Amino acid sequence: MSKSKNPVVSICMITYGHEAFIKQAIESVLMQHTNFDFELIIADDCSPDNTKRVVEEIQNSNNKGDCIVYYRHLKNKGVMANFAFALNKCQGKYIALLEGDDYWVDELKLQKQFDFLEHNTDYVLSCHNASVLDENGLVINDSLLEANRQLDFTGEELMIGRHIVTLSMCFRNVIKEFPESFLKCINGDTLLVSMLGEYGGSKFQSELKNGVYRIHAGGVWSAMQESKRIKEKNKTFYYQFKYFKSKGNKKVKNTLFKKYFSASKSLMKLLWDSNAYLQAIKLYLKIYFNCIRNGYIRKSFQITKFFFTTTLKI
Repeated sequence: MSKSKNPVVSICMITYGHEAFIKQAIESVLMQHTNFDFELIIADDCSPDNTKRVVEEIQNSNNKGDCIVYYRHLKNKGVMANFAFALNKCQGKYIALLEGDDYWVDELKLQKQFDFLEHNTDYVLSCHNASVLDENGLVINDSLLEANRQLDFTGEELMIGRHIVTLSMCFRNVIKEFPESFLKCINGDTLLVSMLGEYGGSKFQSELKNGVYRIHAGGVWSAMQESKRIKEKNKTFYYQFKYFKSKGNKKVKNTLFKKYFSASKSLMKLLWDSNAYLQAIKLYLKIYFNCIRNGYIRKSFQITKFFFTTTLKI
């Protein structure tokens, strides 16, 4: 497939230190059978390995290699800044996501997702399931999603937060500006899904073969300690809340603040029980003032009561 000036689908691939995996990721894109042109945008965040050489070899040797548009930053931008950069480079009507350490299996994935979205304009994205592999290629879990998550979701459900497998997503290229909070959010794909919910629902296409999500030491999210993940998820709830507050969506922003408030209480207790007393106190003060500044006065009293009765046990 030759490079198109007007690709229908843009595949957004961010990468950092994926020399051992990125060849498989790229080839899983180039093997796609489609009746439309696509481009593969690769944003390399100044990888300290030979990722650049691997990408250039594929560009020069694969007969579809000229659909690859490769960017390599001279300085590390960080995961979310690199993600926003790559998304902004996507020209297609649709965008599909695939990080440099994951890969697709179904050769008709893009075609089937494109066909569905073309004929169902009330949906903003299509998705599917994935298997989980370790860095040696051994299967850890043959299904990343539990059965009760292999579902279609409404736009409102996406806005308040639903787990969509990132590497499975193909969505309409409708978001042209990203809020500042997007750059601060480590799991920004969650915020992206919330934002997409303003434009429609999601379709779970069970007929598509599972993609592959790889867990390894270099993975930003998979290698993160569980306590750190909880902290980042808590931040994400607040970023989602702030986004929909700015949009004037009262129902969604209230739901998201409740999720943030509940998660904050759990996190505060976890920190206290882990003897991270100063962090727990700082978190309490942060929640308290977030309640005040956003007009949730009753919750400011609730969090104070929780802190003194449940955390301090006074």
